[in-house]
Amino acid sequence: MQNQWDPVAKVFSVRPYLPVGKDNFQNFLEQGYVTNNNLNIGFHKDNVSIRNSFNWVENKGRYPNSKLQKYTYSFGADFTMNKFKLSTNLSYAKKASKNIGSNGYTSYDPMYSILIWSPADWDLSLYKNNYWIKPGEIQNNHFGLVAGGTIDNYSGSSENNPYFDRYEKTNEIQRDIFNADLTMSYQLKTWLKLTLRSGVDFYKESGQLRSSWGSYLSSGNTGVPGADYSGWNGGRKGQYNIGVSNGFSTNSDFLLTGDRKFNKFTVEYLAGGTIFYRKDDNMNASTQGGISVPGFFSIKASINPAQVSQATYAQQVNSVFGRVAVSWNKLIFVEATGRNDWSSTLAKAQRSYFYPAVATSFVASELLKNTRNWLDLLKFRGSWTMSKRPASIYEINSSYSIAAATWGTLNGAGVPGNLYSPTIAPTSSETIETGMQAMLLKNRIMLDVSYYTKKDIRSYYNSRVNRSFRLRRPCNKF
Repeated sequence: MQNQWDPVAKVFSVRPYLPVGKDNFQNFLEQGYVTNNNLNIGFHKDNVSIRNSFNWVENKGRYPNSKLQKYTYSFGADFTMNKFKLSTNLSYAKKASKNIGSNGYTSYDPMYSILIWSPADWDLSLYKNNYWIKPGEIQNNHFGLVAGGTIDNYSGSSENNPYFDRYEKTNEIQRDIFNADLTMSYQLKTWLKLTLRSGVDFYKESGQLRSSWGSYLSSGNTGVPGADYSGWNGGRKGQYNIGVSNGFSTNSDFLLTGDRKFNKFTVEYLAGGTIFYRKDDNMNASTQGGISVPGFFSIKASINPAQVSQATYAQQVNSVFGRVAVSWNKLIFVEATGRNDWSSTLAKAQRSYFYPAVATSFVASELLKNTRNWLDLLKFRGSWTMSKRPASIYEINSSYSIAAATWGTLNGAGVPGNLYSPTIAPTSSETIETGMQAMLLKNRIMLDVSYYTKKDIRSYYNSRVNRSFRLRRPCNKF
């Protein structure tokens, strides 16, 4: 016999000390299911075709209060007339859950808390729909509550009632994505085709982390959109985190493509240009010190000054590119490509950068006529490639960081930790590859051998400065 907490009477009483909770985890799980529903409608007549598709997926997890909804709609159409072709596609996808949950050691997943930290001397089923001692303020857990106890003096402090976690410590998400593209092409000549393409996508993702009063645990390392790490927020007086991330990107290009044959020579060619633009906006906020009113989840309810963060990212890249490939008698192949980009993330003097590539191959098996009964292919190849990467968005722009309530209720600003040179150019590297490929016995055996080297020509690196300079790492290039 031992003095134990009675979850129904909500008092301590002397009862037999038995493993009544040895099946707690099994009893905690619910029946899960997945439903997948599709509706497709299509039309085709002469030179017009139309496609519609709708999909709905509902996923009920094994944990209580865990359900995920997914909706997808897509539309496509094609139209052809002589040398002209038009095609378009659009899609909309939505994902939503009132409680997607979280996982990992520091996210306090019920599986970990029940199987690792919970003893077997309490029956979890008695706490289902019974996880409050004082509704909205003090949770009912096997630790119990000492006589006259309040929210600040629980007798235990290492885990939540799993049902409390599933219904009062939630992670709500919603994500919407819209994509659309339009492609037009016209056959100017038998050897030249013009293609114009444009695409756009929008997204919006929002999330809310809620913990009611009475929680033994913080939010752990679970994040919200715009803030992947929530910062261990919350506790006995709850917490509320909200994050919204939205943005869009556009990508438009034109292409001239074609091929021609001259005796044993075949020439393929491509020239084009692209304009790419993206913008992302992130905002997140979290209460500090808990929420002032039980059950009122709002940044306005923050006991201490709330922590708010906002960021905007934008980039545009303009490009022109070309490709020429020449082959002779299906024996020798040579290909050259080149691309020049202008990235808004670099200083004007360094904004333009060019990177080429050359590749060649020799099909030796075309000369070995007497081996065709066992040698299907023997090819030697080699290539040289120059690749470049511009600085990331705002990577070379120094800015101050703003922090709320640095001194009491006063906000503060911090100097940047890095000093960037305004003449930083894109990082660049070159790669050289040689190789051989052989296929034998009607392609039953294949051998592919490659050797390549990569050399970094220009990279960013950090160097030390005097501490009195108040900068940790000036960034340079070599």
